[in-house]
Amino acid sequence: MTWPQPVRQAHEKFCQHEQWTRVRDARGRTGTHHVTFELGLADGRILRTRLSHPVDRSVYGRSL
Repeated sequence: MTWPQPVRQAHEKFCQHEQWTRVRDARGRTGTHHVTFELGLADGRILRTRLSHPVDRSVYGRSL
């Protein structure tokens, strides 16, 4: 089975659709090159994911 190439736009669309909260972004406000989203779970745990923004704007690697 083959999977589609992962892309930042699909990752961000997923986060928005599933109502994750953007907590950091790549516009220099945190000194990071990632956009970070969090999702609070009913038991109090918090999931976190990052959207990488490589300098060369390349797509995510096959290993993701």
